[in-house]
Amino acid sequence: MSVHDTYSVSVVIPTRNRLPDLLACVHSLTTQQHLPDEIVILDSSVCRDTNRIMEIVKGTNISIRHLYSAPGANLARNRGIEESKGEIILILDDDVILDAGYINEILYVFSSSRDNELGCVTGNILNENQEKQGMIQTLGNFLLAMFFLPRSGLGHFQLSGFPTIPSYLNTSTYSSVFPTNNVAIKKEVLEKFKFDERLDEIISETGVSFRGAGHADDDDISYRISRKYRIMYDHKAKLIHNKATIT
Repeated sequence: MSVHDTYSVSVVIPTRNRLPDLLACVHSLTTQQHLPDEIVILDSSVCRDTNRIMEIVKGTNISIRHLYSAPGANLARNRGIEESKGEIILILDDDVILDAGYINEILYVFSSSRDNELGCVTGNILNENQEKQGMIQTLGNFLLAMFFLPRSGLGHFQLSGFPTIPSYLNTSTYSSVFPTNNVAIKKEVLEKFKFDERLDEIISETGVSFRGAGHADDDDISYRISRKYRIMYDHKAKLIHNKATIT
């Protein structure tokens, strides 16, 4: 499936002290059927290695900027968005690896949709539900379901205020939530909705958020955007999330 150059694409990747994961992520971007126009890396690592990153993209037409950022994923995302020139901003965690057709599929959804309110598209994390399902895990899932707490589902907010997460579904569907580890958002949407940098401070001070580091920001930005725009989960846009250790 080919996609016409309807939209320009910028990729924003916050990173901190996970160079091997970052390099693998960037490499997966260079092997896309539809290459992004630019990659903007916001790096709060103690040691940064721009040369190794540049070596990976050499020979492609991808523009890349490797910028220093103070710690904080939402702070980095907001700065990356401000620095980006694309009409579609693809926000990734540094520990994801995209299938070669990922960007192609995301752009196809945007370009073929007649829904003027479509603002975001997120992909299918193939390894999201591959943890071993023992008795304790099964009981835990039952209790989560009973109290309307986070679990995999169709991606809608529950009575508890927490969402189910669209993952491992074999069909595309509208959703009310997206994971910030992989989401493509129209730049015009992000000009109205910014990531809440106060959540960085909460996570930094406590070490956790309500659902573990990195989830409160997913819920917050998803909820605010979903009140005005529609979010599409695209099961054909595939990726792996390695869930590297946070340092």
